[in-house]
Amino acid sequence: MVLVCGPWIQTNWLTVLTNSQSNNARWVPPEVVPGNRWSALSYYARMVPRLVTYTLLASSVVAGLVGLLQRNNALEVVKPSRPRRVTWAWLLGFLLGSYGLLTLLQNKDPRHIAPAIPILVLVLAYGLTLLIDRTGRGLRWLVAGLMVALMVAALLPGGALPPSRLMRTLYPGPTWPHRSVINRILEQEPYLRSTLGVLPNTPQINPQTLDFYGALQDFRVFGRELGFNPDFVPSDARALPWMLTKTGDQGPMSESKAALTQTVLTSPEFAVAQTWPLPDGSTLALHHRRQPAITVTPLTERADGITLASVVLPTTAAPGQTVPVSYELVGDWEALSQGLLILHWQTTENDQGEISWIHDHGIGLGQLLRESAGAPEPASFAVTERLGMILPADLSPGRYQLRAEYVDRRTGQSQPLSIPLTTLTIAENMAPPTAPEPDLVGVLHQLSQGLATGKVDPIFATVGRINQYDPVQDYLPQAISAMNHRLAQDSEDVRWLYTKVMAHILRQDTGGAVDALNQLTALAPNNLYHWLLLGFVHLYAWQPQAADQALAKAAHLNSDLPELKVLQGVAALQQLRLRLAWQRISESNLLN
Repeated sequence: MVLVCGPWIQTNWLTVLTNSQSNNARWVPPEVVPGNRWSALSYYARMVPRLVTYTLLASSVVAGLVGLLQRNNALEVVKPSRPRRVTWAWLLGFLLGSYGLLTLLQNKDPRHIAPAIPILVLVLAYGLTLLIDRTGRGLRWLVAGLMVALMVAALLPGGALPPSRLMRTLYPGPTWPHRSVINRILEQEPYLRSTLGVLPNTPQINPQTLDFYGALQDFRVFGRELGFNPDFVPSDARALPWMLTKTGDQGPMSESKAALTQTVLTSPEFAVAQTWPLPDGSTLALHHRRQPAITVTPLTERADGITLASVVLPTTAAPGQTVPVSYELVGDWEALSQGLLILHWQTTENDQGEISWIHDHGIGLGQLLRESAGAPEPASFAVTERLGMILPADLSPGRYQLRAEYVDRRTGQSQPLSIPLTTLTIAENMAPPTAPEPDLVGVLHQLSQGLATGKVDPIFATVGRINQYDPVQDYLPQAISAMNHRLAQDSEDVRWLYTKVMAHILRQDTGGAVDALNQLTALAPNNLYHWLLLGFVHLYAWQPQAADQALAKAAHLNSDLPELKVLQGVAALQQLRLRLAWQRISESNLLN
């Protein structure tokens, strides 16, 4: 069991704990009375008849009790052998352990205990075998016949029983337009991997179903659910090129999702690409952004190499703003789809001066199809990017100039890009311009700078949202490749290390994160948060001894920090030093 489950637990233990805590706050079934302990304890017991049917449950319990009484009266009680006792101990331990563990969580659903039901059915079937002679044989045949009849009745349409999940899957009615939606997207954007925001969530039209049909097309379209947070509605509305809405029944509809739906329906930035009448009498509408972030145009003439043909942005902006910027790149498909843009701005007062800010990203944001099944014939293409560029809040007023490089993501080889003189003047008190949603590498780079002061909450609060926008999280390897290129030129710039560290952590690549953090702690050994983060990564990888060493360095800088006490407690717990773990966690005041 350790060999099978150990690697998975080591990778996902923190995710399980945090998700469980999050779910506990949101999902309590109606069968559980709030504040009633007995209602919570008996929930799964009350769900058993729903999962195994009253027929099997009642007949097995009655047959087992009668069979045991018959054997007692006949003095046929035989002490079971040791292997048999071990078998029953394992079965009962599995059942009771599953029941107890799941009962501790407020988030309850019959599906959660479904893996234990086969074991329960074995126990119930054994109860049927305890009733011997002709009565027992007759009862077993009767139960088997009733179970088959119930199964068939559930499969038949129009029967007295509600249709089963299988019957709902084998839908015999009019065709729903899932394939047509995906095909319409592929016709419009044949060279891109597209993400579709699915706003309704009904049994037929939902993000999972659309994602399935997109996967059938070589994973060229992904369906994703948006509208989880009211604060994210403006970003959700700007982030994706495609949105799907539906009239009539919307399924579960939160206030934020309703606001996002209304934004898509009324925004002049979206146009209805196509509509479909649905079998339930409603209408499905596919909306496409009039100016998507990425546009690919085939060219009639072949271009040599990669060219950054144009850069368009405002002439003036203020520190901390997100400004609209448009890049047009021309080149062959292989170079474009495998390319990174390395873009940085420097003050014009000194051409060799320090880099003030960057806008590195994969060409086409990594959405250009690289798979052979979706790649176009060898030719030249123009890729237009319409992005938001985040300016640092501490920029000094002045005039800045853009410099550009191209990096091949496969080989790491780079080449400078010749571009027209492109400048941006930074001035105070400028009205904020209307800008597209920032690219995800830019968002990650900006948030990662908070590692210098321990500001990790904004990062993790944002990651769940932006991962919906990039279903394959390609922005993370983009960031790593870009930062590796920059570190090869200047290995002592901690800004690039912060972004690299967070990209490795979000990819759950603890080895890469530890290597980057070792570089970071060597450059800035007096920063407490660097050591804390290194200790956290070691704990995530279940390396408590290595974590202790990093946390000892942090304790030398500030031994009273509550976060340090918590991490030290987790390190002790992973080493089964329970008394020390309790002491450290108690000192952190986490339990108060």
